[in-house]
Amino acid sequence: AKMEAASSTRRRVKLYQLSSESNWLDLGTGHVTVQYTGAEVMLEVRSETDGSVLLESNVAMCSNFAVQQTTLICWRDRDGREVALSFQEENGCAEVWRQIMQVTGSAMEAPSPTTTEVNDGASQSDTGPPAPDVAPLPDPDMGKLEEISKYFEALAKSRHELLSKFDKAARDHFFRTCEEVATQMRKQHYVDKLLEHFHACEDLEDTPGLHHLFNIFNCMITLSNNSIFELLFSQERILHVIGTQEYDPDRTEKFNYRQFLTSVVVFKEVVPFSNPDLKTMIHRTFRIQYIREVVLTNIVDDFLIGSISAIVAQHHGEIVDHIKNDDCFLVALITKLSNPGESEAVRVDCMKCLLELCRLAAGTAQELKVELHRKLCHHNIFKIVEPSLGSRNAALRTATLSVLAVLLEQEPSMRLTLVHDKIVHNVVGALAAGFKAETEPGLVKLYTTELQHIMDTQVLDSLKVPPHLRTDLLRNFYDKRIGGMLEILTIPDPNVLAVPTKRERLEYMLEFLGFCVSMHSFTARNYLNAHLVFRHVSNLFTLRSDIISLAAVRLLRTVLATKDEFYLRHLVKLDVFSPVVRCLQSNGARYNLLDSAILEVFDLIRKDNLKVVLEHLAEAHGAVLRTLTYVSTFKDLLARNEMNKDAHNAGASDAATTPKFEETRFKRDSTMAEEEENYFESDDDWNPSAHPAINAAPQPAAAPAPAGTTTPQFRPRRPLVSYEDDDDDDFVSRKRKA
Repeated sequence: AKMEAASSTRRRVKLYQLSSESNWLDLGTGHVTVQYTGAEVMLEVRSETDGSVLLESNVAMCSNFAVQQTTLICWRDRDGREVALSFQEENGCAEVWRQIMQVTGSAMEAPSPTTTEVNDGASQSDTGPPAPDVAPLPDPDMGKLEEISKYFEALAKSRHELLSKFDKAARDHFFRTCEEVATQMRKQHYVDKLLEHFHACEDLEDTPGLHHLFNIFNCMITLSNNSIFELLFSQERILHVIGTQEYDPDRTEKFNYRQFLTSVVVFKEVVPFSNPDLKTMIHRTFRIQYIREVVLTNIVDDFLIGSISAIVAQHHGEIVDHIKNDDCFLVALITKLSNPGESEAVRVDCMKCLLELCRLAAGTAQELKVELHRKLCHHNIFKIVEPSLGSRNAALRTATLSVLAVLLEQEPSMRLTLVHDKIVHNVVGALAAGFKAETEPGLVKLYTTELQHIMDTQVLDSLKVPPHLRTDLLRNFYDKRIGGMLEILTIPDPNVLAVPTKRERLEYMLEFLGFCVSMHSFTARNYLNAHLVFRHVSNLFTLRSDIISLAAVRLLRTVLATKDEFYLRHLVKLDVFSPVVRCLQSNGARYNLLDSAILEVFDLIRKDNLKVVLEHLAEAHGAVLRTLTYVSTFKDLLARNEMNKDAHNAGASDAATTPKFEETRFKRDSTMAEEEENYFESDDDWNPSAHPAINAAPQPAAAPAPAGTTTPQFRPRRPLVSYEDDDDDDFVSRKRKA
């Protein structure tokens, strides 16, 4: 069992893929195996959670295999995607690398014609393929800098030639050559000696020597070999290596990379780390990123950028893992943020630190990200939102909104944690109050965005939020919060367009109302109709602002798309379409965004056949719409209304000519006997004279009726429904005999 556990951890990997933005995406965690299927050799990664196949890559169809930092294997698959495996243990990486190199370097045959799994490399040679013959490095002397420059320039040139063609064997030979070169550099302390010459050339202002050293280290980096990266990017050397790239012979001015990194960039340790090595790793990672994004901007090499990005992603994961396990750091950080006695500057720095931590976690493995979020929730991360959003410091409010956005966007389950906690009402209240009071341009939209994240009922339903919590959230918002947000709409303000934040608030309020109509159907409808919000929306067209008018038209389209009869009748009752038609008239025949939006609204009314609105438009604005002939939209809309009228009239005519149910329920076939038909069609006042058989029977003498009175007719009692019993049969037979 212990051997199985060791094997499991040895082959445990994280799978990454390079995106189009040169970022490594985490595709999951699993276990890798090398399988032989006939003549094919496959790399297969299966998820450790559900056993699904995360990766199945044919080794023979891949290229650019490279091992980095003893735990990372990168390559390019047959579709041109850059893929990487990050191993948990170095031994596992070495075993899989030997198997890949044996297959690609020596064309090893499959062990059997059937699919078999290599058992952790037990049947493979531990020595691997023989190292290629590599020319020895020139001595790292000051007088041989030009020779060293030509040596590495030739290596870099051969790499570029190999990348331009598909010669797998040559590529594999080149990568093994780079490994051998890295071994020689390590044994001879090559990098350290060259850096000593670099400082000597700087002191002596030896420009040719500095240009040679620039070319040497630039070519070393472009070799994109992980072993060489380890030598160049170590904490002791990386700043000096960056210094060699300041002396580009193609530029007349010297760069000042080191001055920027040591003087301009300031690392603020707002809360001390428990692990002293963590600070060193942060500095190193930042400098590697600086090389990728600044120093190498003139180099267009996706594989090189991807290799460096893989190193950065691995370091980010280690940093997040260290901080996640440092409870003292997290407690101290959140305590400072929630302490009103702390200065605004300290709270801003702490919030920015938290924001950077959340952004680093976004690119790490899902398990690590979930664990960090769980730790933050355990330390009541959401309690800092309300006091921070109420701060007068715009930087603190911006950082707080950004942290909230990262937390809610990265992990939807954070919304579940927030909704289950009663503090959600305080957070929603702080966002609503901040939206109303925000004076900083550009921040208004962030408030409505976070409100949408929290109150997205579709996400809440997918997270299986209990119905009573969902109802409480909506009721609290519509009863206590949205009224203050709507003041920008319901209370007229002549300066609404003159103040940028007020104009933004009005625009994003209309956008947020569209969200409410879409997500909170009945709750939003009842509130908006009861408070006559759409009357205030229709008044916005008088502001003669294309941006505000466009936002109002978008809201109107969202409402019409619901096809809710209550909404439609309410809009007609408030005559919301009159200002829309006037806006269309004032816009003329100009083809702009506002014109297109209004035309889309009318086209939606026609296509969805919203009869209430169609009839209202035809009756109230038909004369105006007939004059708008630059498009066929209005002609088709009026024609659709006429079709509805014709269909209604035809239905009414059919109803008039159709016999009523009372007139047809006792109808019988025309072949029935006339007296029998008369019997069934007679009214309820039964007349014995209509039945000869009964008249023929002797009748008792009746006393004469007094003058001025009528003799009441005898009415036999009979049931509402006639059942075919024996008495009825006798009665019908007697009637027929008569």
